[in-house]
Order: sequence, then C-alpha cells, then structure tokens
Amino acid sequence: MVQIYTHAKYSKSTVDCDVGFLRLRDPIEVRPTARPISLAPVTERPKHGDIVQATGWGLTEVGQVFHFLRFLALFFIEKNSLIKKRKKKAL
Repeated sequence: MVQIYTHAKYSKSTVDCDVGFLRLRDPIEVRPTARPISLAPVTERPKHGDIVQATGWGLTEVGQVFHFLRFLALFFIEKNSLIKKRKKKAL
C-alpha cells in the first residue's frame, strides 16, 4: 500500500463519514471477491427525488456488526428543501 485517504470529516467516536480510499503499489487481481466499482464523476450529483443507494458494513443503531456488505435504496432529498419546509412550519 502506498497511501490511505480518509474523509476530512471522519469521526472516530461517531463513525460519521467512514469512507476511504487506498492507493496500492500493485494492481489487485480481479476475481469474484475483489473487483473494481464505478464511482460517479465529481461533477455529477443526484437530483431531488432520485433513488440512491447507501452501502456499508458498520454498526446498526442497536450495535450489531455486519460482516457482509449491506445496502439500502433511499430517495435523495436536497438539504435546502428541508430547511424551507421547517421555516414554513415555524411561521
């Protein structure tokens, strides 16, 4: 391994932003348990209402650890739309 990149806002105590990349010296042999994934271009962003996926191993809210990759389909909601709704309710 040449370098490890972690998210700038990673929190060890809350495990927020627990994503990272590894720069390897040599390529990985592609096989059923090790294969490349596609990443969206940095200029591409989901639109309000798009279906997106969240994936990970991690801990559940009750502290259970999963040893296999899990995923969840979610609707993408723009942060600004939530702020606008809160302001309307407050009035």
